[in-house]
Amino acid sequence: MPTLKPTDWNKYYSSPPPTVSVTRKITENKLLKVLKRYGIEEPKIIELGGANSCFYKSIKQNIKPSSYSIVDSNRLGLEKFIQENPCDEVEIIEKDLLNGTIELEKKYDIALSVGLIEHFNPEGTRKVFLEHFNCLEEGGIAVITFPTPTPLYKVTRGIIALSGRWLFTDERPLTFEEVESYIPNSCRVLHREINWPILLTQGILVIRK
Repeated sequence: MPTLKPTDWNKYYSSPPPTVSVTRKITENKLLKVLKRYGIEEPKIIELGGANSCFYKSIKQNIKPSSYSIVDSNRLGLEKFIQENPCDEVEIIEKDLLNGTIELEKKYDIALSVGLIEHFNPEGTRKVFLEHFNCLEEGGIAVITFPTPTPLYKVTRGIIALSGRWLFTDERPLTFEEVESYIPNSCRVLHREINWPILLTQGILVIRK
């Protein structure tokens, strides 16, 4: 498989596409629904790939986590998050998830990522996927979303690419078959669905450790 050009995350965090406010709200509502259904009260949450997390404020208000940690390697995105949430006690971990495991002082009830695992080759996707479970307490849940190559996704992405506005140069849409092949035998899928209304369709998996 040819090496894809890495996404320019500094460009993305500096000037997100105008349509993201709509798609993020749809995704936010779906995330809150599964977190309320499968999570626990006042959970400890870690968000992988969460620089300048666009879901943190809503999760804080609606889920009321007892602690929140964010892991990412993009310094600009992490700095923007700190600037926008200056008084919040959020643990910031600047870490390249492909370079070793995260050194944690505690385990978490929920490990969350939204649109992260698709930015790697299959080996990298597997590594980052499994990192969610290294962060979890026994009985904790991983909530993971990823673009999945439905016909709607392919058409939408094609139109955006033709307009010259496609930013995610290393995005590799993933099938449920591939992603679920990485799930450890000791874990169990609680929920799976496709987020259709955002057009660039995303799979959503909730997995119990």
